[in-house]
Amino acid sequence: MVRRCRNVGSGPLRESGLSVHFFPDMAAKSEKALPFTGFPSKMGSKPAAPMLSSNSMSSSPQTPSPSPDLGAKKDDALVTSDGQEIVSLPEGVSIHPLATHVDERGSLTELFDPRWGLFEKPLVSSTAVTIRPGKIKGWAYHAEMEDRFCLFAGDAAFVFYDDREESSTRGMTAKVVLSEYRRSIINVPPGIWHAVQNVGTKDVLIINFPTIPYQYEDPDKFRLPVDTDRIPYQFDHPSGF
Repeated sequence: MVRRCRNVGSGPLRESGLSVHFFPDMAAKSEKALPFTGFPSKMGSKPAAPMLSSNSMSSSPQTPSPSPDLGAKKDDALVTSDGQEIVSLPEGVSIHPLATHVDERGSLTELFDPRWGLFEKPLVSSTAVTIRPGKIKGWAYHAEMEDRFCLFAGDAAFVFYDDREESSTRGMTAKVVLSEYRRSIINVPPGIWHAVQNVGTKDVLIINFPTIPYQYEDPDKFRLPVDTDRIPYQFDHPSGF
């Protein structure tokens, strides 16, 4: 049986050198038309790839901003471009990174040197303190003594509350997390309430270089329980004193 066909006529199809015909009765029986993928440049070669729209050729999709209905909050800057942590501290509190030197034999960490010019008062005493995982030491307050804590091992959160009447930061609460991976010495002037929580999985080791030796007959130390409502800070699962 010979099917009669209708020639597509002149135009791009005929100019391409191909004999293209349309079969009406076959098209009617087809459930879905196949997509046109382009003409081959030579007989027997693969069809040319379809042209892409300008939208599909973009290098990367545009990510929309989160819906304001979700209540999402954009992160604040936490570190500088040179790796320094951005943190607000009460007046007089400072943090000094400690150098740890490592070779094939082990390591050496410099803990205290008056030549650093960090502290006005000399080294007169040294105490080592440990805190077990999850435990808290504090709240504590000194009327005259300044603490100079060196975080040597573990991970600890140091929390401060400034209640000094003459301080420019009175009422400030601040938290700093220090780690053995970034050993530092942090000073706490007299009059600042402070507490330290072990936030790691092993014992924390802190070495303190207070400005006044411990007074056995009259200790310069005042305490509040960790869950006190007099300080505007709440610990997660507080345990300690």
